[in-house]
Amino acid sequence: MPTRRQYHPVVITTLMMLALAALVVPAAFGNDSPGDVGKGSATNTGPTVGASANNPGKPGKPGKNPTRSFTDLCGTPEKGVACAIPVETPSPHEIARRVYAEMVLPQHTPVFGPPPDQNEWGMIPVGYPIWLWATNDTITMSHSATEYGLTVALTAKRLSVAFNMGDGKVKRCTAFTKRPAKLTGDPMKTSPTCGYVYTKPGKYRLSATTTWLILWEAGGDSGSFTVALTAEAKDPLVIGELLTVITPGRLIVTNGLGCYCLVQLVCTLRTPTL
Repeated sequence: MPTRRQYHPVVITTLMMLALAALVVPAAFGNDSPGDVGKGSATNTGPTVGASANNPGKPGKPGKNPTRSFTDLCGTPEKGVACAIPVETPSPHEIARRVYAEMVLPQHTPVFGPPPDQNEWGMIPVGYPIWLWATNDTITMSHSATEYGLTVALTAKRLSVAFNMGDGKVKRCTAFTKRPAKLTGDPMKTSPTCGYVYTKPGKYRLSATTTWLILWEAGGDSGSFTVALTAEAKDPLVIGELLTVITPGRLIVTNGLGCYCLVQLVCTLRTPTL
């Protein structure tokens, strides 16, 4: 009769512990395969799911990829997850720029005089002094607004208006004077502030570029920057030449546009050439 083998108590205890470990470990970690978010890596801890200020939530399963999306880190709104995402606050200068974008500065559309439609030829002669001004004479304005909890106060000051005359020349003015509808005295009188004289006939398109200085103050800080706004004239300016026929005479006349005939000569106007 064979003799029954007897094991040492220490060996029996060891085998029982191994058998118990084989049952407990799979139940604790599950059978998920490595590589998915929240699975299979002991080096990267998974996100906290369902966390809020009153409920710390349950720890997630280990993850393999350390790069996580917003949903990985914060869950979804349906889960009631509270997640604070840091937002970088712009500098006072950047906030001032944003407030300026809300500011509406006036357009300075160029105007010239005398109007060409005041004469039968619908143009202004070469060499005739032209007065320049703009549709708006605003030189300063203010605006304020609050952004990111910071109140910004802006002051805009007009520095200059540059008239592009359409012939390659620019007339820059810091002030301008509107020409009277009926100019008394010398019809060849020039503008006291901003004027121009064309030397060649043509059809010219005028534009005006206004430069503004923007001063800002916010939360104890201050600064400035400049902006330029451009507007075009509604209609082109026609500059032409007048042909004259000189005949002897004793009367000195003027055609109202400033064409004079002197030394006992009469100036007879004909069709202009452009």
